[in-house]
Amino acid sequence: MNVETDSGIEPESLDEVDTESTLQPSDVVESDEVTVADDMKSRPPGPGLIEAFGWIILFFGLQLAATFILLIGAMLSTVGSVEELQGIELANWIQTLDVTTKLVVFTSPAFLCYLVLVPLGLLRLAPRPVSRLNLNLPTIGQVLVTASLVLPLTMVADAAMKLLDPQWQRLVELVPAFEGLNQMNVHDVLGEFGGASFVLSLFFIAVVPAFGEEFLFRGLLGRGLVARWGLIGGVGITSFLFAAVHMYPPHVLAIIPVGIAMHWIYLTTKSFWAPVLFHFLNNGIAVVLMRATQTESELQWYVIPIAVGYFFWCLYWLYKMRTIQQTEEGPHRSPGNLVEVPEGVKSWRVSTTYALPVVVALVMLSVEVIAIYSAFLPG
Repeated sequence: MNVETDSGIEPESLDEVDTESTLQPSDVVESDEVTVADDMKSRPPGPGLIEAFGWIILFFGLQLAATFILLIGAMLSTVGSVEELQGIELANWIQTLDVTTKLVVFTSPAFLCYLVLVPLGLLRLAPRPVSRLNLNLPTIGQVLVTASLVLPLTMVADAAMKLLDPQWQRLVELVPAFEGLNQMNVHDVLGEFGGASFVLSLFFIAVVPAFGEEFLFRGLLGRGLVARWGLIGGVGITSFLFAAVHMYPPHVLAIIPVGIAMHWIYLTTKSFWAPVLFHFLNNGIAVVLMRATQTESELQWYVIPIAVGYFFWCLYWLYKMRTIQQTEEGPHRSPGNLVEVPEGVKSWRVSTTYALPVVVALVMLSVEVIAIYSAFLPG
């Protein structure tokens, strides 16, 4: 069954990406004040690789500065004067904090970071940041397929991390200098916040990273990297950079497919909110499971192959149901970019929804909800 079918329209291919930032004369689209070509010539289509590294350095720098300020402020609130700070041992002081305060101290720096980073990113996307991000909503079919992919892909990433972790620990034994990276193990960090306020946990662990990281990596850096390196290269580099900022090497390698999936979701739905939804659900499930009464159990051997198969199933159907920016002259292909709303021409969104992937997604979501609920049952 097809809904909103684009009869007679030849869908655009995701592979057709102009990797040059300068347009050819035939690509010029006239508007009242400025041409798209002039706009692209005056401003690159987004950060290149060197600039991307600069944004990531800024990302870490802002968080380190915010962490330092928050720690000093929190410690001063407990001791009362700067002189008394000299006698405090940081590790011991942290242990005196209740779990919710500890959550806020160590997760709110990311929130403060994005308060600076997002406005700067919007300036980088000017003069049309909203159109370039594309804040249109995905279709219901795209939402269901996207949501149903979260838990299977999380299982694949967790399985990969468990496989890689022993190898990493052997490397740490050979090179003790790497031991500091063990402090970045996200599973251990999240485990410390299990008893914290659920609302604050959901906000700082799910909402903030979902919006902030998707804006930085998919909305800003991915735009320029896909434009310069093409679809495969741009998505690959963006996904690696996204994974690398998580720092714990087994986790970095395990979540590269997650980064690829979120970028694919963004490109096929042409909606910034679709990867944000995936990211929120991914982290939100982790927040919920932090409160589970049952300990983590080993997955049956057949679960991972099914999850991997479903991963590719979803990627295929997201492509089949991809959104097209249709114009009176045919499908619009943004030069060097596959997401933004075209400027200077009348356009509308066209998508095809198929019954089969939607029904399968609903079944998968039902199974996933039951699986999450069972983690809270006694026994």
